[in-house]
Formats: sequence, C-alpha cells, structure tokens
Amino acid sequence: MSTSFALLFTPIQRLTRTNREVLEEIHMKQLFAFTLMLVAASTPAFAGSKPQTVNFPEAVEVGSTLVPAGDYALNMTGSGGSVQVTLTQGKKTVVSFSATAVQSKAEQNIATDGSGKVPVLHSIQVKGLNLVLEASKASGQ
Repeated sequence: MSTSFALLFTPIQRLTRTNREVLEEIHMKQLFAFTLMLVAASTPAFAGSKPQTVNFPEAVEVGSTLVPAGDYALNMTGSGGSVQVTLTQGKKTVVSFSATAVQSKAEQNIATDGSGKVPVLHSIQVKGLNLVLEASKASGQ
C-alpha cells in the first residue's frame, strides 16, 4: 500500500514544480512589463515625437555659442533626467547641449542671465518640461 500511496503524490510533485516554473515565468513577465512602464514614464513625453519649437526674442549665449534671435526646433535624446538637447533651424544644427529635464507646469519660457552684453541661457521650459542647462557643455556646429 505504501508504494501506491507514493505513486499518488509523484504527479503532484511534478505538477507543483511545473506550477512553480509557470509562476516564475509570470513573475518575470510582470517584472519586465513594470520595468518597461517605468522607463516609458520617466522618458519625456515628447521625446521621439515631432520637435518642439522655442523662440528667442534676442540673441543668447549657450555655452560658447552665440545663438541669434529667432525660432528654433528643439530635439531631445536620452531618457530620465539627463538629456541631450539640439537646437536646429531648418536642417542646420545651431547648438547642442546637455540638460537636466525636470517636470514643470509652465507652457513655454526661457530663463537667461542678462548681466553681460549678451544674455546667457540657463533654462528652457516647453510643454510641461523644464530643461536646465548643464554648465559649459554646449557645442556649436
């Protein structure tokens, strides 16, 4: 009788092991989905979509580059808080710089330091995002 009793529990042990593998697989898929959603949520909403535009009413200095007054397309690459920003006019890249992206409720604004002859750009606010420039990392092209 003990042999038949042991045979009754053998399939359950196999089934339990199979269930464990299935549960581990489900857990890994849930973890992957959660990680994917977290990455998507931390990426700025308009990254990869059509570029935002920013208007400089007067010439500003970005790093060592003098950016003339005018409208520019603003493109971002990167995810999370650290992004690479490129300002272009037409097909010409005017300047590229590193910035920290911080969520903001402001629609559009620029912040400059006007203590010198030419204002120095400190931040750009576009549709819910404040891009704070990282000092001395701008490069004109």
